Amino acid sequence: MVRFVFFSLLGSIACFSLGAQATNEEWKKAIFKTYTILDFETIKLSQENWRVRKYKDDALPEVFLSQNITAPIPGSRRALLFRFTEFTNYSLEFILPEPISFQETIQEMEFPVYSSKSAGSISIILQTHDYENVKIFLTNLNFRGWQNKKVSLSYKMNQNDPVLNSKLPLRFIGFVYEPNTFSDSVKEILVGIDDIQATTRKKYRTLPDPASLLE
Repeated sequence: MVRFVFFSLLGSIACFSLGAQATNEEWKKAIFKTYTILDFETIKLSQENWRVRKYKDDALPEVFLSQNITAPIPGSRRALLFRFTEFTNYSLEFILPEPISFQETIQEMEFPVYSSKSAGSISIILQTHDYENVKIFLTNLNFRGWQNKKVSLSYKMNQNDPVLNSKLPLRFIGFVYEPNTFSDSVKEILVGIDDIQATTRKKYRTLPDPASLLE
């Protein structure tokens, strides 16, 4: 009898745990939304989209949309690609043709990143509502091929509106590539970025009418 009660209790705990886990997943799905914010399929580039720190007569690195090197993502036909040589391996700032604005709070962003193991690094640039640019480290490029890299933003910067319900935007405006000091002898460096996703939630806000709490 005692053994029966013991196993019944274990079964109840297991069922409760599974139920709580399912409820937690449903809760996350109800609050957070994950979607693609940039897929590079229709974007148009010009030399105005990137800036490098170099001497006047030095050659420029190549920045283009590649159909040959794309992430293993269904439907991906083009990816953003940077090509550096031993003569053009400078720090590069890439600014999107159009900034991507968020009215919501960004929980995290995910980037498929391609690397030919340059030993450099990639950071992203976010712009606050008062046009302050914030550089946030994404990944070191110490790998070969494609890898998904995530950056959590919920604790790395203040995304709250200075005034509740003001709905001031946060903007994703670009990337920064920084070479490693030991990569000077590398003949060719390739860095790619494909479909970018963001996970967001609605910002905290006040009720339009406090009296509605009594309804």
